[in-house]
Amino acid sequence: VGMALGNINMLLCINIWLSAFGLGFHRKDRMDRLIFVANTMLTLLNTVFNISMTMFPVLQSEPGLNFSDVLQMASLEALGAQHNIAQNIYLIQVPGGLFIGYVMIPIMAGIVPFLWNSFLMYLIYVWAALPAPLLKLLKPFLPWAPESMEVYPTRNAEKGLEPMEVGLPWDYANNIIIPSVSFSMLFFCSSSVWKMCAATFWWSVFVYCYYRFIHLRFNKVAQYTTPYLDVTVTIAWGLPLSILAAASAYWGVRAARLPSYWCVLAAFFASFALWVFGYIGLVRPYSFKEDMEEKDKNMPYEAAQANTIYSWFNCNPIFVLKCHFCPDLVKGHVQPASKDGKVCIYEPGKDYWFMDDEQRKKVRLGTLQNDWFEIETYLDYLMRFLESIICPKRMEEAMAPPLEEGFIDGAVLEEPKEVEPST
Repeated sequence: VGMALGNINMLLCINIWLSAFGLGFHRKDRMDRLIFVANTMLTLLNTVFNISMTMFPVLQSEPGLNFSDVLQMASLEALGAQHNIAQNIYLIQVPGGLFIGYVMIPIMAGIVPFLWNSFLMYLIYVWAALPAPLLKLLKPFLPWAPESMEVYPTRNAEKGLEPMEVGLPWDYANNIIIPSVSFSMLFFCSSSVWKMCAATFWWSVFVYCYYRFIHLRFNKVAQYTTPYLDVTVTIAWGLPLSILAAASAYWGVRAARLPSYWCVLAAFFASFALWVFGYIGLVRPYSFKEDMEEKDKNMPYEAAQANTIYSWFNCNPIFVLKCHFCPDLVKGHVQPASKDGKVCIYEPGKDYWFMDDEQRKKVRLGTLQNDWFEIETYLDYLMRFLESIICPKRMEEAMAPPLEEGFIDGAVLEEPKEVEPST
């Protein structure tokens, strides 16, 4: 059940991402917040529903026992039922809810698409091993497939094998849901409670190492230019904290220190309100615009470009196309060109287009970690060892791949060819 729950939650995340842009959330920071909120709510509802379904067999096994009796531990049968429910929740979460979803991401979003798309590329454009009508039926399943059945351009193949972006909205959602489910175990009197707390600790260790690998080695670079997503997540962190407060009030009622179970709800909402108003009132996260001051307003373009690879000129697709197709209109203007002089638009992950060989080498060597307390240090040494075996020449040169031609979207533009008029 836990494995199925992890896979279902992953599919829900994908559907939310596909629907966000169509709902009118075209700005990335707003889309990220929508994805986080919707993903957190739907995944939490899905998790609560599946956990609730495990309670019914336990309650059905004890005739005359209802959920209220289980919470109040009115009898030994109710205490046993509470232990069984807690054990079922633990079995759902470990390993399914806590680990399976993370393990499936590099498989379903990395290995499987790479093998499948590579197979379709070879089947359609290299082997052509099937009749043309069947190949045309398979072509829509190949990402970035051109209209032609003869040539699959380099740029299309690259986009077809492109990994997914760093998905902080999805990652943040798990960081809210999993602690919330784990803290809800504190309402139960069972030996599974401490096991769940221990599993949550090892989950936090696993997630720390996992994201260091996934974000830095597996995902594509993504830009998060405003703190609004982080502010929304910090507010949502009040949910697991409020569950802790509610669990404390629950055991206060059980110990006859509090008068009624209404104190549990009061503790939950009071804790959440205290967290939200304290965070917004004291930290004032939405006042970051007041603290921003633009420095060096009169800095020339050349000085600014010396510190950054991207600029207004190479990030503006309209201006890049204008420089390529209408160079006479921009004579004497700053050109969005790569190091070898080709008109080029900036794209995250393609920074090496704007560097010469010496700069590429310095970047590769400068990014190596030397802090033995960082997991990246060990990954760097491991990757360098594997690279020295698989690609010894590349390791010696310490260079990025050469600049390709014929790219249109986020790439180098090839010079237009003259077409002879037909007779």
